[in-house]
Parts: sequence; structure tokens; C-alpha cells
Amino acid sequence: MLPPDVQQNAQNCLTDYFGKTVHIHSYTYVGGGSINQAACLFTNTGKVFIKWNSAQSYPAMFETEVKGLNLLGSAGCIAVPKVYAQYTGQRHSFLLMEFVETALPNAQFWQTFGRQLAVMHRVTHSFYGLDHQNYMGSLPQYNNQTQTHFAHFFHTQRLLPQVTMAVNKGLLQTHHVALFEKLYHLLPNLLPSEPPALVHGDLWSGNFLTSALETPVLIDPAAHFGHREADLAMTHLFGGFNPLFYQSYHQHYPLQPHFNQRIALYNLYPLLVHVNLFGTSYLPPIEATLKKMAL
Repeated sequence: MLPPDVQQNAQNCLTDYFGKTVHIHSYTYVGGGSINQAACLFTNTGKVFIKWNSAQSYPAMFETEVKGLNLLGSAGCIAVPKVYAQYTGQRHSFLLMEFVETALPNAQFWQTFGRQLAVMHRVTHSFYGLDHQNYMGSLPQYNNQTQTHFAHFFHTQRLLPQVTMAVNKGLLQTHHVALFEKLYHLLPNLLPSEPPALVHGDLWSGNFLTSALETPVLIDPAAHFGHREADLAMTHLFGGFNPLFYQSYHQHYPLQPHFNQRIALYNLYPLLVHVNLFGTSYLPPIEATLKKMAL
């Protein structure tokens, strides 16, 4: 059930936001993933989306999520849900947002999504990274800024922290580390040079919605300035993206040659995150990529 402290504090936050007394009449659970619990609140001002978790287990998770949503939203390219409030108490943290009514994606949706993502990826900065750390799933994501080649950022802020964590957990062995060490030296020649791009950072099929207006809405970002190819590579990891999406993207912001050969390389990062979260069942594709790249 919705914890009483969450319900009371949510009502208070919504009252402050809307400037009138808000009452939660009822609620129904919705999919919240493996980290958070989530629900649709039925209030006298309409539906509100809430997700909550343990304040001690995931410090500042919702704070950084709000920053990520604001960053993506400020680009004015793709819609994000409106944030009503973020709250951290002694026991629970929660995030209150607009409840997005959804529809099934059609051909126009996928073409719009590809075009809007291409426009978002043209938003750039002088560095890779961000001015704060955030989360990838429930794991810390490091964003220490660098102005050098993306290969350095990918090595030091993406692969190395996950490899170190996996070794400390006993999930990677010495021969895996040796293969990664070889890969680090090869990265500058394997990854094409491009300006830093504003990226979602965790762009799989569960992290966007199709609104009732049949337009894309981005949720659950791990936003930063990175390489746009990494965003697109992750769309291939678990599937769920229509070919029209890729056609539209390439029409508006063509990819450099041989992108398909680099997809597995970029996806080493989310796969390592899955190893650290869920175990060694995600190791085979990592091993295959490392052996192929080391040849």
C-alpha cells in the first residue's frame, strides 16, 4: 500500500504546487521497475503520477532525476513529464509528476521520435559529462567533465567504474580485466570524434512513452553530454524501436560510417551495469565483444 507518510507528504506537496487543498481519493499501482514503487494518484485536481523509494538506499536519486528531466526539457526538442514536487523524508523519497495518458505508437510517432531525438542530439556543450553525478538504474553514474576525446570519458567515467565494481563483487575475473585493459588503449581509434551531445543516457524501450497525442515523452533519464551514438546503440540492446525511427533520425542527423559495428562497443556500459545489478547472465555478450575488439 501507499505508505501513510508518503500519502500525507504528497498531499502537502501537491497543495503547495497547485495553490489549493489537494486530497488523494484513491490510487492504483503502475509499473515502477526494480528500484521504485509507482502509482497513479486520483485527486481532486486530476491524476498524478508518483514513485517512491527508500530515502536511505538511493540518496538524491529523485533530485538528480529532476535535474535530468529539466535538462532534457530545456532543450525544447522532446517532451518530458511536468514535475510537481520532489520530497525526501526520514523514511521515504518520492517524485510527483504529470500523469501522461498513453496510446500505441503509429508510423508518424516513430518518424517524429527519430527527428526530435536528432534535434536534441545537436544540443552541445564544451565538455563531456555533467556538473553533477547521477544514476544509471540504481547505480551511481559518474560524470566528471572532460574536454578530451570521448574515448577518455567512456573509459574513465563509464567502463572503468563498472569494471571495478564487478571485480570487487567477484563477477569479473582477471582475464576479463586484461581484455578491458586492451580495449581502453584501442578506444581512441574505435570511437569517432564528435562534439558532446545532450543524451538521454538510458534510452531503452521502457524509458519513453507514447502520449495520447501520439508524441514521444522521455522518462527516467541518465542525462549528460556524451556521444549520440551511445544513445542510439542502447535502443538496439533490448529492441522495441521501429525501423522508421532510425530512418527518420538518419535523415535529420546522419550517422558516421560503420555505426552498426560500434553498437556492441557502446553497449558494454549498460551490460556491465546489468552484470552489477543482476549477475553474470549478462556476461556472454560482454565477453564476445571484448574478444572481437581485441583481435
